[in-house]
Amino acid sequence: MGEPKINILYVYYEPFPSGQSTHVASIIMHLDRSKFTPFLVLPKNFEQYIEKYNFHGLKIIPLPMKKIFWPLASMKKFVTTIKKYDIKIVHVHSQEASFVARILAKLAGVKKIVYTPQTIDVRNKKIFGLYKLFEFLLSKITTKMISVNERDRERLIQWGIPANKIKTIYNGIDLTHNMGHERTQNFKKESSVILQIGRLSPQKDPVKFIEGAKIILEAYPRAKFLMVGNGSLQNEVEEKISELELRDKVSVIGYQENVTELLKSADIITLTSAWEGTPYSIIEAMAWGKPVVVTDVNGCAEIVENEKTGFISQYADVADWSQKVIFLLKNPDLAAEYGKAGRLKAEMNFSINKMMSSIEQVYLDMFI
Repeated sequence: MGEPKINILYVYYEPFPSGQSTHVASIIMHLDRSKFTPFLVLPKNFEQYIEKYNFHGLKIIPLPMKKIFWPLASMKKFVTTIKKYDIKIVHVHSQEASFVARILAKLAGVKKIVYTPQTIDVRNKKIFGLYKLFEFLLSKITTKMISVNERDRERLIQWGIPANKIKTIYNGIDLTHNMGHERTQNFKKESSVILQIGRLSPQKDPVKFIEGAKIILEAYPRAKFLMVGNGSLQNEVEEKISELELRDKVSVIGYQENVTELLKSADIITLTSAWEGTPYSIIEAMAWGKPVVVTDVNGCAEIVENEKTGFISQYADVADWSQKVIFLLKNPDLAAEYGKAGRLKAEMNFSINKMMSSIEQVYLDMFI
């Protein structure tokens, strides 16, 4: 008989779909089922993702959750679940779920606790000091932390968390879905499309995208802009579009489950983020051979090679960001070269196989 499978309980919370959902789903879908059996705890009101995970035959435990504190009944069910299914590893995703879940896992007797924060920045800077303290204290009961970019790992070490507890594993995607070689820029079309995929939230700072669009259009009137996502800044975004009289040039189409066709038809993919983990939208863009323009924050600056696969601009420098987009629009041959280089980098560094091999090795190494 072979070695018994290791039961892993994945836990995450988020108020709306994001790259975090993609990350958790990717792990579960590609996990080696000959070695591991996954279980999932997620918010009870996440109906679309409950349906998605069930499609893959996964045991799901939906729980009523709040951002930081869980109802007592949910905490009891979480502990009961750990014992009922003989959970050997609890892998927690997101800052919100991590505080309660790690403590409860420890109280339930779980000896192997893994934590992937996705990002270690917080919107409310007033509580950042407290957040750092919590991360430091909870690292004492955490077996391994997985950072999705090296900058975050370095910061966690600066906070006092031992370096040997933290491993950087970049997000990866299934590259077999975009293996074709028809990825060509379309700058000779009637219009060129600049695409930004991300929540309309302070993290993504979408208003900067609209302000940049105004500048770009002055130099390149054939440009059109497409924003994919929804969020708390929806009204502010719509107001800014109206204020700058860009209704016929900037379209906001909300959250899209599948963005493949949008990526294929776009010419340049951008992000104007204030902070990031490792953005899936940029990895996907590179996989489709698209040049990118991003801000110099966390994961963006690590996955994009400036002047090789695209451009990196200082965060909030809208003028500089805009000029980089304009340069690509006016130099389509160079933009195409950046796109090809991005595809090669995605193949080398951001495949789902590479990500899963590293994550599964983390699991196995904890039992050595």
